[in-house]
Order: sequence, then structure tokens, then C-alpha cells
Amino acid sequence: MLGKKSFISMQALFILAAIDKCGGKRKVSETLGLSLDTINKYIDILEEEVGYELLVNDGRGSRLTMRCKELVKHAHVIENVFSSIYNNENTNQELKGDVLVSMPLSVSTNLFPE
Repeated sequence: MLGKKSFISMQALFILAAIDKCGGKRKVSETLGLSLDTINKYIDILEEEVGYELLVNDGRGSRLTMRCKELVKHAHVIENVFSSIYNNENTNQELKGDVLVSMPLSVSTNLFPE
């Protein structure tokens, strides 16, 4: 089971993937509606977790390190999993029929008093 720390790391990973796509923290901040401080906090937490630097800041902004690019590949895989979950193309929209629900008499009496 994933703990709170894992969820924070996963959010940081998605933020890094967004930085990779958008090209910078400022653009991600505008796109996701997060402050730069929040983005930096998530990245700092993940850097502490993995034990190495993920972003390099220079005069032109931030760029992902080579090790970070490897992590971001995993984030893209996870994004694809989420996309397939929410994608309705794989479901049969033509299913028809009745659905029967079984419940104890005491429950059905309270739900349908008539």
C-alpha cells in the first residue's frame, strides 16, 4: 500500500513530467495553477527521497538532469495508464438490459416505503 510520502513523490514526478513537456517551471505553474514555491517544494522532497539532483537551474531556466529524464519516462508510463482508465473507447457502449439488485427486506422497506 502506498503511503502519503509515495503520493507526494508521485505528484512531484508528474510535475517533473509537466516541466519536461512545457519547458519550464513558470509555464507549469501557470498551467497547473501551482505556485513556484509549491513546485519547488515537491521537487525538493523528491530530490531528498531519491538522493540526487533532478533539476539544474541556469540563466535560461531549469532543465532536467539525465537521471531525472529516466524518472520522467516512468511518469509518462503512469500517465498512459491513467489515460487508458479514463478512455471510454475500450468499453462497450451498446450494452442493454435490466439490472437486478438484491437487498434485505429491511433495507428495501426503508428505501421504498410504499
